[in-house]
Parts: sequence; C-alpha cells; structure tokens
Amino acid sequence: MGLGLYSIASSCFAVVFLVLAWVGRAQKHSFYYPAKPQTFRFKKCDAAGVPSESESEELTIKQLVEARVPAAFEPFKPSWWLPGGDFQTAYVVGGNFEEVDKVVYERTLIRLPDGGTLGLDMAPPSKDAVDLPAETPIVVVQHGLTGGSFEPYVRSVLSVVTLPKSKGGLGLRAFVVNFRGCADVPFTSAQMYSAQNTDDLRSGLLYITSKYPNAPLLGAGFSLGANIITRYLGEEGVRSRLSSGLALACPWDLKKNSDRLLSTWLGKNVYSRAMGDSLFAMFKTHEDHWRTFPEDETLKTLIPKALAMKNVTLYDFDHHIARVIGGRRAPFPFASANDYYSNSSSHTALPDIRVPFLAFNSHDDPIVRSYPIAETPGSTACALVVTEHGGHLGWFTGGNPVGGGPPPDRWVRKPAVQWLKLCAEELVTQHPSSGPDAWIGRETGIGKDRVVREDGFVIDSEKDWIGYKVVEEGIVFTGVDKKRNLSAGI
Repeated sequence: MGLGLYSIASSCFAVVFLVLAWVGRAQKHSFYYPAKPQTFRFKKCDAAGVPSESESEELTIKQLVEARVPAAFEPFKPSWWLPGGDFQTAYVVGGNFEEVDKVVYERTLIRLPDGGTLGLDMAPPSKDAVDLPAETPIVVVQHGLTGGSFEPYVRSVLSVVTLPKSKGGLGLRAFVVNFRGCADVPFTSAQMYSAQNTDDLRSGLLYITSKYPNAPLLGAGFSLGANIITRYLGEEGVRSRLSSGLALACPWDLKKNSDRLLSTWLGKNVYSRAMGDSLFAMFKTHEDHWRTFPEDETLKTLIPKALAMKNVTLYDFDHHIARVIGGRRAPFPFASANDYYSNSSSHTALPDIRVPFLAFNSHDDPIVRSYPIAETPGSTACALVVTEHGGHLGWFTGGNPVGGGPPPDRWVRKPAVQWLKLCAEELVTQHPSSGPDAWIGRETGIGKDRVVREDGFVIDSEKDWIGYKVVEEGIVFTGVDKKRNLSAGI
C-alpha cells in the first residue's frame, strides 16, 4: 500500500515537474516575410530610437519588424497553469478581467443606408480628450465573433494605446467598430454581419474620416475582425483608408479551419458548438426583430427553419444563416457554408495589401489551424509571426490563480503596441517614393469622396450603399468584461 502511494506520488511529481519544465523553456517563434518586398517610408531614428522630423528612410516589412518591433522576438513563456492551447483559450472566455485594462468609451450609433446600425466606441471620450489634437492617429478596431469593445483582448491593447503619454501610454485615439447586433448594438435591418462583408467597416471609416479628416488611421483586428481588416486591406490596395494593419489570431482559410474543426470530437463538440451556440443565442435573442420583415421572402423562408435548429455548430449557423443574410448584395446568398468560407477567407488577400501589415498566430490555437505560410512570401507588405503556444487570442504569461492573485498578462500586447506606436509616430503615410504600388490613401471631404443626401445621409461618392447617418451619440460607459456566453468574442 505504502509503495503504491509512493509510486503514485512520484508519478504525479514527475508529471508536474515535466509540465513546469516544458512551460519554463524559451519558446522560439516562426517568422515569414515577402520574397520580393516593397518598401515604405519611415522617419529615420537616431541611436536612441528617437525619430527624426526631417530625415526618412525606405524600409521593407522585414526590416521594420526586426529593427522596430523587438518585443516580437522576445520569448513567450505560457503561464504554468495554462500550459497548452486549450487551457489558454478556455481562460480567454472564462477568466475574470473586470479589474484590469479598464477603458472608458463614448458611443455613437450610426444608421447605414440599408437600415442597419453600427456602434462606434471611441476612446478616450470627448470629455477626457479636450487637449488631444484633431490629427492624432486613430486605431480602428474590429473585434471577434459576438464580441465588442468590452472584450478583455481589445481592452488589453487599447488601455495602453489610449492612455496619455504622460502616464506611459501612446496617447492615441481609438474607435471600436462594433458589428451589427453585438455589444448592445441593435439589429435594425434584415442583414447580419459576416466574415465576407467589409462594407460595414467602410461605412464606419467614412464616419471616422468625417469627424477626424486629418488623422491617420491604423487598423487592428482580432480573430473574425482580423479577417475583415485583412480582406478590406486587400480589396482596397493603395486606396485603403487604413495606413497599416495588425491582425491577431486571424482565421485566414475559413474552409480549411472549418474542416479541421469538424474532423475531431473536441473541435466539433466543444469549439464549433460553443461558437455556433453563441451566434445562435444572439440570433434568437432578436427573434422578434427578424419577424418584422414579412415582405422579405428570404427571411420568411429562413426564420422558421433557423429558429428550429438544435445543438448548433458554427458550420450549422453559417450554412443556414450567415451564408444567406451575412450580406444583402452579391455575392450573397452563397450556395453553402463551404462556398461562403471559400469566398470569405483572408489568406488570398495578402498579395494585394499595400500598407505595412503584421499578423500574429499561435501553433496551438485550437480554432485556427491553418496559417498563410505559403501566401506571405508572395505578398509585398506582410509579415507573419507564429508562436509555438498561446491558444486563440490568449498568449497568457505569468499571473497567479491562487488566493485572488493578479490575472496573467498577454505576451502579444507588447509587440502589438510597439507596432501601433511605430505606425502612428514614424510612418510617412503619403508618398510616391516606392513607385505605383506605394500607399497613397484617398482624398477625403464632401464633394471629393462623399456626398450628403437630402435625407442627411453621408454617402460614399462611388458606392451608394456605403454611408452613415448619426442617430445617437455621446453615450459614455466603461468597457469592462460583461457576463456573456462561453464563446463570446472568439
């Protein structure tokens, strides 16, 4: 009996020792860069790293990352109690982050030409930004599935980005463009958000550039939001309103990732079902709204079948709902979820991106199992960093789960903030130096890229389905973590 207990205790000790040894080792990352890169003009820095106001230099994305984002090369040691991707991902949705990374927002609700509504949450709010110049760079954020500005992973970055420089922050503005129906934004039309539709982002950018026409805009996306940011940058090329891009845990090839999720018991019955249930719960919460369109034959047929679904996976939701009403213009509706995935993926957008672009993924992400390792070398402006560990939107390090200790920090926050600081303070945004493929942006202003209709809508001068009208503004709130479904924000 004694020997048996000793053997068990020894085995347990050995397991714990191996786990701690594994977690404690330095983790090397994989870096992927363009084979034939373009260059971007950045302010030249002196030996102390201070950018010059008169001198600039041409740098490739590889040179930028290696010289100006040193935190990307720092080792990542997962929290000892969150040793693998499943644990890291579980803590993303189950951890308590209410007392950290608090961000105060000011919300503006804008109506879209199709009747839909977006919630644009600005930080810092106007009352706290009276001394912030109008040309201060703005970080434009797209959040994850069923998430919003309240998400801890969003606040982790924005709490530093929007903190005044006098307090150790970057002193920038930020706008989180909340999807239709997310973060208490109401559904007001017959359309949902989706991985394919980038036009809602365009409408949000139209509003932001109307309010701050001289401010450079930096894109930052998380998970689904990263997919949308990446697709937008590829679609717009040199005409992008965003002067740079940052993508964290982007799902890239949606078809491959869906197939891999459904191929394992854990993927199908835990992750896919959690995401499907979260989307379905949001959809069902607005059941009365969806029934207010009796003249819409698409919804008339879809609603009863959709609401009758049980044990919904992500694939089920996308096949029955997202592929149909994730957009109301071509190429919607799609023939199947797989067709929707193939047309909504972002890995194919990389070769067309013409602004500095940096992405982070994790090898042990249980949701994103496919990365653009082959596509990144074919781009000219993109860099991809893949860490060995980190889960999906986790990258947790340190912290203490015992006795009410502090929550872990996120390793990815430091390189993300370094990247945003670099693009905000050192990128020379409009220049012809790199030839016809250099980023040149767009002229903004009434009569240039937008017109004002008699009904008060500000409309894109080239695409009349992109536009906005302010319906409510000045809503100030603290974006703390909310009680939510298991997979909210993934």
